[in-house]
Amino acid sequence: MSKADKWIRGVTVAVVAVLAAVAAVVSYSHIHAVVTSYGETGWVAYLIPLTIDGLIIVASMMLLDAARRGVASGALAKWALGIGIFLTLSANVLYGIEDGAIGAIGAAIPAGTLTIAFELLMGLVRRAAADTAGRTGAVELVAEEVAELVAEVVAEEVPAPIVEENPEEKPAPAETGTIRVRAEHVEAAIAFLATVENPGKVTGKHLADILPNMVARTRREVLRKARQEMAKNAPQVAADAVEETLPGMTLATA
Repeated sequence: MSKADKWIRGVTVAVVAVLAAVAAVVSYSHIHAVVTSYGETGWVAYLIPLTIDGLIIVASMMLLDAARRGVASGALAKWALGIGIFLTLSANVLYGIEDGAIGAIGAAIPAGTLTIAFELLMGLVRRAAADTAGRTGAVELVAEEVAELVAEVVAEEVPAPIVEENPEEKPAPAETGTIRVRAEHVEAAIAFLATVENPGKVTGKHLADILPNMVARTRREVLRKARQEMAKNAPQVAADAVEETLPGMTLATA
C-alpha cells in the first residue's frame, strides 16, 4: 500500500468516525426527547435510546468484522442492523413530525447519516480485505512457480537412477581366467598318456576313469598341461635313453 492510499484511508476513517459520533449524539437526544414525551422518566429514559443506537452500532461492527476477515456475516447481524435503522429512523421522525414533513426529514438526517457512515466504512474495509487477499494469492502463485522452477533445475542436474526392468534376466558374465589344476592330476594324466599307443588321440573323456570327480573343462585343462610337460621332458628322456644304451657318450646339442 502506497503512502497516498494510507493517507486517503486514514482521512476517510477519521471523517466517518466524526460523522458517526455527531449523528449518534444527535439521534440519542431526539430519541430521549420522544421517550420522555411519552411519560418515561429517570434513568430508563436515558437507557432506551442506547438500546436503539447501540443495536445499530453492534450490528454494524459485526458486519465490519466479517468484511475485514472476508467471511459471511450471517443473517442475524443484517436483521439486527435493519431493525435498528427502522427504530432510530422512526424515533427521529416522531421527534420532528410536529413541525411537519420538513421537521421529520431534518430530524431523521442524523440517523441516516449514522447508517451511511458505517456502510461507507464497511465498504472501505471490504476493499482493503480484497486487496490483501489478491496480494496474498499473487505471492502464493509466485512461490509455486519458483518451487516448480527449482524442481525442474534439480531434476536436470541430478541424473535419474538406472533401474533394471528384470535383474533376474541379466546374462551371467562370461567365464574368464585360467583354470587351476593340481600337480598330482597332471602327473596322473602323464602316466596315463605313457600307457597308450597314440597319446595324440586321447581326449578329456579318456581321463574320466582316473579323474572321475572332475568336470570336463578341468579334465581338458589337465590333459593340455600333461602334454606340455611331456613335450618339455621329451629331449631329456631321449638323452637318458641314449646314455643307457651307449655309456660314456655325451649327446651333442646344437
